[in-house]
Amino acid sequence: MSFESPHLSDPSQERNKHFENFISQELPRQHQRCTESLRHIGLLEVIPAGDDTMNGLVFEIQEGITAFNGEQFALPSPEAIAKYWKQHQEVIAPKLEQGFTRLYIVPFGYPLNLIIEKTKAVIIDHAQRGKLLAADGTKLDCDLENPLNAWEDLKGSDESGDLVYNVTKFDQTHHEGKTKQEILTDHTEPFPGFHVLLLPQNLIIPRQGNGETTGNRKALETNKNPHEYLKTIQTDPPYAHETGMTPEDDLTLMALHLHETNTVINDYQDNKTAINFLTGSYHKKFGYVPYLGWHRDYRRAFLRGRDPSSRNGVFGCRPAVGRIKT
Repeated sequence: MSFESPHLSDPSQERNKHFENFISQELPRQHQRCTESLRHIGLLEVIPAGDDTMNGLVFEIQEGITAFNGEQFALPSPEAIAKYWKQHQEVIAPKLEQGFTRLYIVPFGYPLNLIIEKTKAVIIDHAQRGKLLAADGTKLDCDLENPLNAWEDLKGSDESGDLVYNVTKFDQTHHEGKTKQEILTDHTEPFPGFHVLLLPQNLIIPRQGNGETTGNRKALETNKNPHEYLKTIQTDPPYAHETGMTPEDDLTLMALHLHETNTVINDYQDNKTAINFLTGSYHKKFGYVPYLGWHRDYRRAFLRGRDPSSRNGVFGCRPAVGRIKT
């Protein structure tokens, strides 16, 4: 008697199929969602006609941004994003398996002050309409006079160069980061003027002991300091090719998520999620790492800075997948 061996699926084939399906189906849909949301909250503008020569596209009109330095950048097209991801399929496909399946497009080149003001406006609009909610549906109160309290020394620090990005260490002298101006003039950037990010579907930053595992990656939990989060991302294989968020990233996420779901992020007093250490940035003048959260008692969001050696049970880190380092 002979037996046929059961068919065993090839994990690499399944991974590639998932990747191709995401590129062909999810990417266009989510790109449209991001574009419509950015347009609605005022983080996109019409800029002069241009072309995307790399992808053979010509635009009579196009949307984009006018960066803080006056330079204009077009919104990355779904074709451009797909091309970049296909060039780095060996990185993107495993991250999709780890749950990084939610696209966000961030107008990074805009002045930080502008993104702060646009986020304030979204918070006020939702509060006035009774649509400012916690993740469990609880209606949140809001200080309409000051819905987002931002550290004064952080305002404008992207333009002055005091705020640096993509640091390798939180050291005021040897951070090896770049200013926004340097990034905007770096012709190796895949999406000039923008950050194209993949985030987990679940935006909750889990408290210590509550992190869930997706694929081979356990969600980063609270109660570590920025030094430790940065080291984990740099050295621990399941977190390879991830990066900490910036104030521009998390403020845009806060505004977009609120617009799309009526829900605030980083609402640490719900005892489930946490304040987000923005480890993709560093205020080199003061030696602080920015963070973003929502405070129920003060009825507002807060964007401030903290020493990178600070550890607290309500602070965590939500990394993203963005530019692929090679």
